[in-house]
Amino acid sequence: ADRHPFIVQTLYRTVEVYGTTFNVSVDRELKLFETTLVSGSVAVKNENSEEKLAPNQCYSYSDNTKKAEIKEVDADDYILWTEGKLQFQKEVLYKAIRKLEKIYNIEIKLTDNKYLNYKVSGFLNLNDNAEETVRNLMSTIHRKKADSQQAFYLIIYRDQ
Repeated sequence: ADRHPFIVQTLYRTVEVYGTTFNVSVDRELKLFETTLVSGSVAVKNENSEEKLAPNQCYSYSDNTKKAEIKEVDADDYILWTEGKLQFQKEVLYKAIRKLEKIYNIEIKLTDNKYLNYKVSGFLNLNDNAEETVRNLMSTIHRKKADSQQAFYLIIYRDQ
């Protein structure tokens, strides 16, 4: 019998899924789309093209630049959130901040935007509260700052 694909329709791309483990992420504010294949098979489509992914590949598309790319990754890192963990490997801080803002329904403001392009690496435990998780993320920046005693971020809680 023919196997019918499971379809994930997003603002930027359509993902056809064939008996697989995968992750799809869309950030409307940053206008980013990303899907990562852990196992099985997926096809990423738009009106003009189709890209098939192999396991441990990540397809990303920026609507700001209109550019798409496929890169080799450790796909397990992209599904750690299902276990209450988040891992960053040389991720720019503003992307890490956006992920935490979405997860905890908060807004994080930096006193100096020069830190937004710093690269961060490490694990975060999402079972911790927002303050502790953000403090752990920001501690990687504190090590790079000359004056590590001065606070340089603020957490704003959004209405639930």
